[in-house]
Amino acid sequence: MSDSDGAEGRPWQVRPHQAGDEQAATALWQRVFGRDLSVAHYRWKLLESPWQGDVPSVWYAEGDSGKLAGQYPGTVLRLQLGDEVVRVIHNCDVMTSPDFRRQGVLSAVGRAATDAWAAHGLAFVIGLPHSGWGSRSAYLGWETLFHARWWQRRLRVAPALTQRGLPAPIAAWLDAAWQRGAAWRSSRPTRQGAAITVSEVAVADERFDQLWERVRSEYEAIVVRDAAWLNYRFLAAPDIAYTLLLAAQGAEARGYAVLRQRDDAGVSDAFIVDIFAAPRDEATWSALFDAALQWADAKGAATIRTLAPEQGLLEGKLRAAAFQLGAGRYDVSAVALQGDGFPSPMQSAQRWFTTAGDYDVL
Repeated sequence: MSDSDGAEGRPWQVRPHQAGDEQAATALWQRVFGRDLSVAHYRWKLLESPWQGDVPSVWYAEGDSGKLAGQYPGTVLRLQLGDEVVRVIHNCDVMTSPDFRRQGVLSAVGRAATDAWAAHGLAFVIGLPHSGWGSRSAYLGWETLFHARWWQRRLRVAPALTQRGLPAPIAAWLDAAWQRGAAWRSSRPTRQGAAITVSEVAVADERFDQLWERVRSEYEAIVVRDAAWLNYRFLAAPDIAYTLLLAAQGAEARGYAVLRQRDDAGVSDAFIVDIFAAPRDEATWSALFDAALQWADAKGAATIRTLAPEQGLLEGKLRAAAFQLGAGRYDVSAVALQGDGFPSPMQSAQRWFTTAGDYDVL
């Protein structure tokens, strides 16, 4: 569909995904990022969304040798905007082979993908574009809507102290003293009469659909969070172990949280990947944060972290749960595919409730 000559005379062309491309695509991933990605994970993430239909979700630049030179893919999902639900695509895993850098691959593949997604009726592309794209972000139609920041709550300090060379017994003693102080600083009054229980579940069942239907009208802009979404996005994910916690009052679901543990350089961290309840249901928010902290502590995590839009609803909940602002910021961005611009709820961190689980950062 689009051709270009490489710097060494190697032509490449842009095309959509074809059956059997997964092996070449995961090989491209390994060349670009230096780590492996399973074919099962690639298919689940980019080719098996229940809402994809006939949308060509993955676009490639292919070199004349058959090797992939780059890709511009996405995951189709549903976004509620007021009373309307539209299909959008989350753009992720954009990459260009080192052999084809600075040849216009990103621009050409991105343009072909964007045009095709618009032609198939998708409303928006959403994502967290890499800052290294530079002017190509604007060329592909990306606009920054607001920013999201990492928040964290430290659970233990011993791992960091031992990494800095402190003897383990001293680090353990300091860690115990620090945890006693942290517990005192973060103590909150018990909410009487809430009777909220939180338990781990293996499958998102009809209770999650009932929760979504009851609460959805309290959010102006939000990725649809029903049982189908939770089962696909988290519980069916290959190679990643997510934990789904359900907060309930009797037989009624009141909220949920999705958690993940990750080890890096010998230090374990926990993450709140997604969390959801009625905006003013403080008892449920409190119960979910408490359960997440207990889960992370039992896993031996040094910190628990999550991503939240600046000045949005979730930021306020995190402050109340004694989380602190961490390092790192993302540009929550989108591309309008149908020429109508962005509805006002999408442009406001106070009106679009979004979490890390809507993207692929965790």
